[in-house]
Amino acid sequence: MSSKYIDLIRDRIRRDKNLIIIVTGETGSGKSTIGIRLGEVLDPSFNINHIVFSAEAFINLLNSGKLKKGNVIVFDEAGVGIPAKEWYDIS
Repeated sequence: MSSKYIDLIRDRIRRDKNLIIIVTGETGSGKSTIGIRLGEVLDPSFNINHIVFSAEAFINLLNSGKLKKGNVIVFDEAGVGIPAKEWYDIS
């Protein structure tokens, strides 16, 4: 993973800027792996509890009070976990 991109991401975090990264690709291309690896590289406290698979789990984690500045959340299979109509009901 290029340190140039990691440095850019860390700089945004230092400046209190939100950052959303979307990884797309074919089935089995490593999307989940890269998301988890980014979490490990960018967030020393990243763990399995920061990986969610549904909109409800995402909202619950955001509202849990457990997250700190710079924490990474990996929403795996977001396209499956957030049907457009359902998102507005949950949020």
